[in-house]
Order: sequence, then C-alpha cells, then structure tokens
Amino acid sequence: MTIIPTFSFNMRPDVTAIAVSFTIFVLTPIALATARLVWKRGSLRKSEPSFERENVERLQRLEMAVDAIAVEMERVSEGQRFMTKLLAESRDRGKIEAPRG
Repeated sequence: MTIIPTFSFNMRPDVTAIAVSFTIFVLTPIALATARLVWKRGSLRKSEPSFERENVERLQRLEMAVDAIAVEMERVSEGQRFMTKLLAESRDRGKIEAPRG
C-alpha cells in the first residue's frame, strides 16, 4: 500500500481569491512588461553594431573620395599655374621683340 502525501492548507477561500486576483492583475502585467523590456534591449544591442559598421564603411568610402578629389584639384591647379607661366612668358617675349622689329 502506497501512501500519497496530501497537503492541507487551512486557508480561507476569500484569502485565496485575493491572492489569485493579485497575481493575475498585478504581478502578471509587471512580469510581462519586464520581459518585454528585456526583449527589446536584447534586440537593440544586436542591431547597433551592424549600423555602426555600415557607417564606418560609408565614412571610409567618403574619405577616399575626398582624397581623390583633392589630388585631382591639385593637378588642375598645377596645370593652371603652368599655363599662366607659359602665357606670361609668351607675352614678355612678344613685348621685347616688338620694338626690335
């Protein structure tokens, strides 16, 4: 013959009803809100590094593009200085040679 343990709580039915109501209407929403907050924080932390990685890659490409533009502008300005020098020399030669002729 097996003995099955039985628990006997001598609680009044009105106290049990209050405890069940408190659990359902107070503790359950608090637990759900906490779980939702933890869930959102966990999902936000995972998405931030990829967003930062995209920004870093974009900034690197932008930096390379600005460097390329700076090199091209330097070449343009050197060409402009060279042309200005040639034009100035040709004008000077023209002025010197004009009275001789």
